[in-house]
Amino acid sequence: MKSKIKVLILCIVCIFCLCIVVNYNFSKNISENINNNTNPNNYKKNNNGISMMLEKTEGTGDYEVSTLSSWPTENYTFNTTLSKCVNGGELSWDDKNKIVLMSGNVSDKCYVYFDKKIIDAVIDNVVSTQEDSNVTVNVLATQGSGTIVSYLYSINDGEYVESNNSSYTFTNLSSGSTYKISVKVKDSFGRYSNVYSVTVDVLSLINFNIESTSYKAVEGMTWKEWINSDYSNGEYTTKVCRNMTGDNNLIIRKSDEHIVFSTTYGKQAEVLSNVIKKEILYKTADGSTFPCKN
Repeated sequence: MKSKIKVLILCIVCIFCLCIVVNYNFSKNISENINNNTNPNNYKKNNNGISMMLEKTEGTGDYEVSTLSSWPTENYTFNTTLSKCVNGGELSWDDKNKIVLMSGNVSDKCYVYFDKKIIDAVIDNVVSTQEDSNVTVNVLATQGSGTIVSYLYSINDGEYVESNNSSYTFTNLSSGSTYKISVKVKDSFGRYSNVYSVTVDVLSLINFNIESTSYKAVEGMTWKEWINSDYSNGEYTTKVCRNMTGDNNLIIRKSDEHIVFSTTYGKQAEVLSNVIKKEILYKTADGSTFPCKN
């Protein structure tokens, strides 16, 4: 009787040890298969299978069975909530080795879900231009997974104003003041991009005429600065000319080499606003008698 009991106990112990070995080898085989990037479908056939489900479109939850031979590591993320096994097995993602880990029953059936990554839109640049007391910002952005549906603008950390346009104008700003303008975009998934901020100095502008044509300039700008700035539209240049009384600095229209203004040499550094405020309209002068230096 005692011998039978001993044999029975020995059998139970052997069966228990065999189960441990089988389960260990099962888990080991899973890890080895995944680590070696072998086809997970082979594992499916041998162990009631792991079905890999990949989302087709970002954020929609439309999954389909994949036949990939390795776990996706780019443009996808492991869905912890949906990834489950039928008989209680547990699935997890090893981000270091980029593999799925499974612990549980040998005969379990598991479904591994991967979501397609949603790539956010990115603002690449914001360019500002000034017209009188108004500043217009133009946004250059790159869309991500979704399309850009709106642009949001803020000034001095105030509330954002939403617009469908990539250009927005802030009006009636104070001359001589500095403003912080922030921009972000929203995509079709309702996700926001990075916030891109620029600092804008609102310049004090003045108006003046050369003959019958109106121009703008920054208050305090010299003739030389104005000619080399965008305000002159690249229409003018200067030449130093010598006559009987000395050197003169000529302001010349490029299109027809017409002299529109003449100052004594060195006066090109004269502040433009000092002349403009006197409301002088520059008269045409014939420069043919001036032998000009190169």
